Amino acid sequence: MSKNSKGFLEMPFSWLFAIITGIFILFFAFYFGSSLLKTGNQETSAKSAKQIQGFLNSIENGLESSQTSSISMPSDTRIKNICENTGVLGKEKISVEQKTFGKWSESDVKISANNKYLFSNRQIEAKNLNIFSKPLKFSFSVGSLIYIIPKDKEYCFINAPSNLKGEINELGLSNLKIGDCNGTKVCFNRGNCDIIVDYSSNSIRKGNETFYFALDPDDSLFYAALFSDKGVYECQLKRVIERAKILTKIYLEKQELLKNYCEDYITNDLTNMYNILDSYNDSRNLNDIILTAQELDNSNKFADCRLW
Repeated sequence: MSKNSKGFLEMPFSWLFAIITGIFILFFAFYFGSSLLKTGNQETSAKSAKQIQGFLNSIENGLESSQTSSISMPSDTRIKNICENTGVLGKEKISVEQKTFGKWSESDVKISANNKYLFSNRQIEAKNLNIFSKPLKFSFSVGSLIYIIPKDKEYCFINAPSNLKGEINELGLSNLKIGDCNGTKVCFNRGNCDIIVDYSSNSIRKGNETFYFALDPDDSLFYAALFSDKGVYECQLKRVIERAKILTKIYLEKQELLKNYCEDYITNDLTNMYNILDSYNDSRNLNDIILTAQELDNSNKFADCRLW
């Protein structure tokens, strides 16, 4: 046995105990420190998820008017907009992750609802967000469409029609600008831009993808197409249409109860609306729905007993 090995074996027990104890202390300090950091990140993400949920709940309540809000996160945030159109009304799911010390941490708090319709990219990364809503009406109120966009992502509306300019100014969102700017350029009917809006076909072209919309009274479908990924847009529309179909059936039942008291001018139009909604396939069918909604609106206005 070498002299060095013998010296090691003759090391006092107190020294050896101190070394082993120190190793364990360092291990547990690292382990618990990492666990606490992970827990802290998850708590931060959970608070942000609840904050977003609160904004969405408050903005949904005003079905008859547009609403705008801004939300600031404590750190960079990743929001995943997950649309499911299975079941009766489908489901809106949102997951929230936050970046701390270069790592993303997902919250255990999941936002899930069957009465929310969020139009956005499937994944958003930002620290500050703009959220706004617009009512959707097929003569009767269907619900609020909610839009969420990063606050630092600018949209430049070039050659926009005057009514749309007025709407954008009324929204008062700093990242939606009239005229040319350094952001995403949105041109109307012509121009070499990132996004082309064609009112002759009621379509929006983004790269190789085409989004169809219809001119509803509040332009809610236009903004839905403008700010969404294709998959999110088509999925949320199917959920909205299913809700409208259920409401149409309710109004048909209401009219049936009233037929002995009021002249019936609306059942045919309501039935026509229900059939068109029931045969809905994708956004290319939206124009038929809006045209039918206009006829339905006239029938309801002149009815002896209005249904809405």
